[in-house]
Amino acid sequence: MAGTGRTEQSSDSAPSKPAEEKAREKAEEKTAGRVSDPVTVKPDNIGGESAIAAQIEASRPDADKATEKPREKSGDDTDAAGLTEEERAVVKKLAARDREVRAHESAHQAVGGPYTGAASFTFQQGPDGRRYAVGGEVPIDASAVPGDPDATIRKLRTVRRAALAPAEPSAQDRSIASSAEAGVRAAQTAKRAEATEERRESAPSTALQQPSGEVESSEAGSENSVNAQEIRRDIQA
Repeated sequence: MAGTGRTEQSSDSAPSKPAEEKAREKAEEKTAGRVSDPVTVKPDNIGGESAIAAQIEASRPDADKATEKPREKSGDDTDAAGLTEEERAVVKKLAARDREVRAHESAHQAVGGPYTGAASFTFQQGPDGRRYAVGGEVPIDASAVPGDPDATIRKLRTVRRAALAPAEPSAQDRSIASSAEAGVRAAQTAKRAEATEERRESAPSTALQQPSGEVESSEAGSENSVNAQEIRRDIQA
C-alpha cells in the first residue's frame, strides 16, 4: 500500500510537470523568433513592406547597429567619374588655368620667333587624376648683336613685342620688355657715335688743305705789297 500510494502520488503530480515545460518552451520559442528569425514576419500580419522593414530593424541586436558603417553618399552627389561637386569645381578652375598658361607662353613664341625657345610648364594634379599646367616660361634671347647696332635694334624690338604679346603680361614679361627697350636706346646711341666717328675720319683732309690756301694767299699778298713799294720808289726816283 505504501508503495502503491507513492506511485499514485507520483501519478497525480506527473501531468503538471509537462505543462510547465511546454509553457516555458513556447515562451523561449517566441523570444527566439523575435530576435533571430525576422524573415518569418508576413506583410498580411503587420500591414506592408514598410512595417516589415521597421520590425526587422527593431529586431536587430544593438551591437550590430553600433558597428554599422555609415552609408555612402547618394549618386546625385557624384558624377560618372566619381567626383563630388566641390571636386568638379576644382577641376574646372585647373582646366581654365591650364588653357591660360599655354596661351600665354604660345603668344611669346609666336611673336618672338627664332629668339624664343621651347616652353616649360609647372603642373598640378587635379581630383580627376589629370595633370594641369599652372605655371610656365619661355626662354628668350635679349642679347645685342656684336658690332651691328642696326641688327641689335631690330632684334630687341622683336624681343620687346614678344615679351608684351600675352593678353596679361607678367611682371617678369614687363621687366624683359623694359630691358629690351633700354638695349634699343643703347644701340641707337652706339649708331650715332659711329656716324660721328666716320665724319671725323673724313674731315682732316679738308682741314689740312684750307691752311695751305691761306698761306698761299698771305704770301701773294706780301709779294704784291713788295711790288707796290718798288713801284712807288721808282716813281719817286
